[in-house]
Amino acid sequence: MMGASFISFYNASKYALIGLTESMYYDLALLDIHAVLAVPGTTKTPLLAKTTDDGTASLTTMPPEGQDRYRPYFERLATLGERSASMPLLGTPEQVAAKLLRLVETRRPGLRYDLTPDAKPIDGFVTRLLPLRGRAEMNPRMYRLPRRDTT
Repeated sequence: MMGASFISFYNASKYALIGLTESMYYDLALLDIHAVLAVPGTTKTPLLAKTTDDGTASLTTMPPEGQDRYRPYFERLATLGERSASMPLLGTPEQVAAKLLRLVETRRPGLRYDLTPDAKPIDGFVTRLLPLRGRAEMNPRMYRLPRRDTT
């Protein structure tokens, strides 16, 4: 999991689920109950378009200086959302559901499973091996945000 611009509340809820599931994994093991963290990664759902549409729509409620400030970033976010629909690394809801079904049928599941091809490199490399400074460089580049000093 890596924080992303413009969806801080969404990110917070996902980080919370990770911590909750890991805690439950240990606690419920005492009762032979398996808690599983199934990470869907970025999945091709209407949420991608809704997120970008909501961001663009919010511009209309801003004063002109807010519109001027945020329009280029929301337009970039919309472009990224449109491109994601054709990205082969992103899973479909059907693919994710099939993997979830296999997990439910697993007799002794582990703690964490990445359900889409993009989830594994993000979790395995970006969030575990790339220091915060490196991640702090990636996000502004992707969203074309002003760069900040991360020293």
